[in-house]
Parts: sequence; C-alpha cells; structure tokens
Amino acid sequence: MYVSADRETLKHLLRLCTTLSRTRLRYLGASQFKGLKAAPKLDIKSLLKYAKSVEVLYDKYFSGD
Repeated sequence: MYVSADRETLKHLLRLCTTLSRTRLRYLGASQFKGLKAAPKLDIKSLLKYAKSVEVLYDKYFSGD
C-alpha cells in the first residue's frame, strides 16, 4: 500500500503521498500540510500514532538493510 522505504521521507509522509491523506486527516487533523514547518506544532502522540499506522516505526526502516 505504501511506497518503498527509500522514498518515505518526512516530506513525503506529511505532504506528498496522496495514499496517506485520509490517514493524515484521521491522526493529524489535516489531510495535507503546506510545509514541514507545521510538523513541530503537531502533538507528539498523534505523530507517533500516525507513524505506527503507516508502518515507519519498524526495524526494517532503521536497520540499514
């Protein structure tokens, strides 16, 4: 459902990925953000729930494989 890990940048996850627009709306209160400057203003718990829901908090993203 999601793009490959090498393209899942913060910019992609918060702004560009149209597949995630409903998920962003559900967890972060907006389907798209105009810029990354909004990220620090987001609730950390909401960001973590969002990250977990799009599977970016799993070992394969941090293992370097």
